[in-house]
Amino acid sequence: MHTQVTLQQIKTMFSQIATNAGWDMNSDKLWSYFFYDEDKSKLETFSSNLKKRGYNISEITSMDDGRYKLTVKRKEVHNPTSLLKRHKELIKIANENNVDHYDGFDVGPGNS
Repeated sequence: MHTQVTLQQIKTMFSQIATNAGWDMNSDKLWSYFFYDEDKSKLETFSSNLKKRGYNISEITSMDDGRYKLTVKRKEVHNPTSLLKRHKELIKIANENNVDHYDGFDVGPGNS
């Protein structure tokens, strides 16, 4: 199972970022993407796949519930439509690699 988002939810997020953080969303931002699985070696293999696709591997951490969390990052520009496309692409890639859960994304300033 993977976290689902709608285009409207992403549009709302972009609007809130522009209002609250004052960021120019038309410039590079550091996007983080999160994956969970009970098998750490599966996430390690998956992270190599993502690295070949241009993602930077941030970390694999052990969670309290016995699962592992893979965080990958990539500096890029998104608009709501392109972010929804990326989200769906990552769900597809996670499914193809039998990763238990893709949990979505977060964003930080591009100078991170």
